[in-house]
Amino acid sequence: MILQSLNELYDRMVLDPDSNIARAGYSMAKVDFALILSEAGDIKNVVPLYRMEGTRRVSRELPVPSQEKRTSSPISNFLCDNPKYVLGWSTENPEAAKRMHMLFSELHRTLLAEVDDPGARAILAFVSMPEIRPDDPVFAEQIDQIALGGNLVFMLEGDRCFLHQRPVIAAIVETREMEHTSTGQCAVTGKTAPIARLHPSIKGVAGAQSSGANIVSFNQSSFESYAKTQSFNAPVSQQAAFAYTTMLNHLLRDDQQRMRMGDTTVVIWADQTAPSEQSIINTLFGFNEDPFAKAEDPQRIQTIRSVLEHLQSGRRLSEDLDLDNNVGFHILGLSPNASRLSVRFYMFSTFGVWLEKLGQHYQDADIRKRLEYKPQFPSIWQMLRETAVRRELDNIPNSWISGIVKSLLTGTAYPEALFTGILTRIRADHDVNPTRAAILKACLLRKHRLNGQSQDEEMIHLSLNLDNIHSGYLLGRLFAVLEKAQIEAVGGSTNATIRDRYMSAAAATPAAVFPQLLRLAGHHFRKLNQSGGYYDRLTQNILNQLCDPAGFPKTMNSNDQGLFYLGYYQQRQDLYTKRTTAAEQGN
Repeated sequence: MILQSLNELYDRMVLDPDSNIARAGYSMAKVDFALILSEAGDIKNVVPLYRMEGTRRVSRELPVPSQEKRTSSPISNFLCDNPKYVLGWSTENPEAAKRMHMLFSELHRTLLAEVDDPGARAILAFVSMPEIRPDDPVFAEQIDQIALGGNLVFMLEGDRCFLHQRPVIAAIVETREMEHTSTGQCAVTGKTAPIARLHPSIKGVAGAQSSGANIVSFNQSSFESYAKTQSFNAPVSQQAAFAYTTMLNHLLRDDQQRMRMGDTTVVIWADQTAPSEQSIINTLFGFNEDPFAKAEDPQRIQTIRSVLEHLQSGRRLSEDLDLDNNVGFHILGLSPNASRLSVRFYMFSTFGVWLEKLGQHYQDADIRKRLEYKPQFPSIWQMLRETAVRRELDNIPNSWISGIVKSLLTGTAYPEALFTGILTRIRADHDVNPTRAAILKACLLRKHRLNGQSQDEEMIHLSLNLDNIHSGYLLGRLFAVLEKAQIEAVGGSTNATIRDRYMSAAAATPAAVFPQLLRLAGHHFRKLNQSGGYYDRLTQNILNQLCDPAGFPKTMNSNDQGLFYLGYYQQRQDLYTKRTTAAEQGN
């Protein structure tokens, strides 16, 4: 299914002249220089194709004749290669570079010897030169940059296209005989065709080898069967292997269709042209941290905002948005595994189904917050980041990612690891921000719903619920009140509040902490005079609702602690945003 859908996407995209998809016989490569040749093979100029971003050199991506998969043995590419092969240059190993240049020369003599074309004659004359010296004045301006490496291509003096794009030479590239030793039925297309012995490399997966890795490979005899070697064990035609790898490499180069979650690189694509639907799905996953930061298309930005607002409120999407719920979307998660790639997850569904599932998630995670708080609509990866130490993507536990994504897209229970992970981060840094509170709320709601605990589900609201009498929730509210009273009583004269010193213990072992906190709060209430009376009454009201004659609970489990932090967050939001002054609330 994965290879088939990528092959179908390639067949559709290659027909689009603006897609920049490499055709059969070509592959995308990073190129830094173009050597301008005369018809006699002399280098007339060296044109840089890269651009500078600060001090960093950024290569230009070009479709070039298919690049060979190099292992330990040197092998030359056609009309595009690095300075070792094209020029025979290497300060580290000059002798090896000379042998590589010989391979480059032999390849081009073999392929272009009988070609009647000025470009072919120019390259044949170029490879016949006895030596190409670095001190040639033509290299003077670019010699330092060439020494850094990078691919070179050729242009004929006076041409506006690269040498490999000249019609006669392009025909050779497209019809160049591809290696095969057998034919068979392709597992991707179902057609009888030459079978690929090796599949092209896939580049761009975070953490994988820079030279590329493979989804399909057989590099040990223990993986083989029926006396079939290498990829003949998984018969994929050369055309299909080229198509799916070309398409996947294209997706992995596109920042709008690729993102990273921990060690997993995620790509998403539609099974038809659907720019608005693609933008919405990308936003929900978080391919853009702030989907409204760059309003290059105001109409599409407004559509995305409207969809997010409808999903979060549970309302049906307006028909005026003109969205196609039947567009199919694929999501693929890849992670590195030595020279191969592991498929972390792969899912397919329609735009309408995904909106329904993600809409339920956004409703579950909806929580009252300050209007200026960012992100306004937290995406999947922004929620995942809250589980990580210092909120760094590299610290997201990799084993969680697949389960969390699947739960969001299928509507099943969130992994328990997500819930406990948020609790762990709150215990560590005592920060209950809106995104973390939203995750706790979503996990508790879905757990109650799937377990048929409708009464508990009804007690969890997007803002403060004064009717929720669960002890964990009430104790979280109480802690927020005591903290607010302390802050007002001491003003800015304290470096740490009770949140910094006692929050984790109050959530885990209330009986050991709250008596001491209440004694401390008495001093704060008296110091605050009128507003102290308000906090005192609010404290007594919460204590009366606890309804536990045995006193505070000695311990609380993880669910109770989740409710504690949710109650703390919602009471704190109410104290800081709903009231204007304590005196007004005391009346």
